Amino acid sequence: MIKVIMTDDVRKYEIKTAGPFTTRQIICIALGFAYSIPIAMFVPMSWDNKILLIAVLAMPVIIAGFIKMDGAKFEVLLLRILYLKILTPARRKYKSSNSFKEAMKSMEARLERKKLSKMDPKKRLEYQKSKVQKNVTYSTKLKYKVYR
Repeated sequence: MIKVIMTDDVRKYEIKTAGPFTTRQIICIALGFAYSIPIAMFVPMSWDNKILLIAVLAMPVIIAGFIKMDGAKFEVLLLRILYLKILTPARRKYKSSNSFKEAMKSMEARLERKKLSKMDPKKRLEYQKSKVQKNVTYSTKLKYKVYR
């Protein structure tokens, strides 16, 4: 069998415009510094801090020119993450009300009040004391759950 060395996929190749940078990367670098330098110049601080501020402000835009994951550009990835995590989260914040459950609770409460109104005061106190829920405490050992 004949072995032939295959080159990389042609679709992965990007045309370099200036040195090792593509046109997209050059534009992103220019945009990053074009908006971060004027902002840093108006902030009153030392030059060391201004340079750091310029780097921090320009970094997201510069990263957009260089990062690709699974063939998708940075802004596409950012929009996908925004859509998945914020616009359509796995856990919904909205909680629907169960009207049947609420109707059953109100009906049970009505029946309870009616039952209590028919009882004499001594029996009512005893009944209410028996209805009080007892606190559950667990043992200090996690293996054994002991109820009192």
